[in-house]
Amino acid sequence: MSLCLRIAISLLAAVLASGCAASTGQRQRVLTPEEAKASFQKAEEDYRLGMYQSSHDAFMAAGAARYQAGPSLINAGASLLSLRDSAQALPLLERATQEVPASAAAWYNYGLALYGTGAFDEAIKAFRRSIDLESDNADVWTALGAAFVSKRQPGVAAEQFSRALALSPDNSTILAGRAAAYLDALLYEEAERDYQAVLALGLEPVIGHTGLGEVYLARKQCAQAEEEFNRALEFSPGNSLIYYNLGITRRLCGDTAKATDDFSRALAFDPEWSEALVMRGDTYLLRNEEDLGCKDLTEACAMGNCARLEVVRASGMCR
Repeated sequence: MSLCLRIAISLLAAVLASGCAASTGQRQRVLTPEEAKASFQKAEEDYRLGMYQSSHDAFMAAGAARYQAGPSLINAGASLLSLRDSAQALPLLERATQEVPASAAAWYNYGLALYGTGAFDEAIKAFRRSIDLESDNADVWTALGAAFVSKRQPGVAAEQFSRALALSPDNSTILAGRAAAYLDALLYEEAERDYQAVLALGLEPVIGHTGLGEVYLARKQCAQAEEEFNRALEFSPGNSLIYYNLGITRRLCGDTAKATDDFSRALAFDPEWSEALVMRGDTYLLRNEEDLGCKDLTEACAMGNCARLEVVRASGMCR
């Protein structure tokens, strides 16, 4: 997975996976207007407190009584998004766009639900509709950028992140998103600049140093890449991805002994990572340690990652 896609995932982490469906309980009586207002206010407070299931239920109760029906639907859907239940949120938010079609918030949240269910093209349309209605929301531009990342269009994604940054210039998460998009678009100078800006803000040292390491790795500047990955490890010593990147860097630079150690450290923190097994196994083969290499490639194949083993077997090894 590219760093750009990982950043997109982090930008929209609340809506990327469908979790357990939220239960609305048994059918209840319709609230009086006073009760509906109180339910809406309770839902807002529950949402602020992170009690998303409770807020969803209270917003639904208020909406059933037709108290602020559009906002109730939008907020009930947003609660489900916070529960990582995009599939359940989707029909609610689609209804919200029909009930309040002039609501930028309805289209934004509908876009998030579409994104979370993998409907990236439709999500882009929804985000653009939200922007047509209200163009000064950095979150919507960020979501649009993340959708283009998932569409493997990093150059277009970077343009959206730039629009978001114009509205929220000191947002390190958006900066990191644009940096990762630049990196995937092979715009290394721009990516380096943005990662350095991330570090200057002092909020995302792991992302900043890891990103710079990936920029230098792409340029085959091994010493600089190693330095940045090691600095990232100072802030996140148990990070399997950073050890993996160190292994790739050292393998590229010819230090296969250290590379196998790095892949082993990555696997110590993430034993089911088949790609790390493949890279360690392939590095063992480079060191003429065929037994160890074949063992790793065979284990990776048992996890479903067989491409490298098939190539190696075709060459006469690992039979």
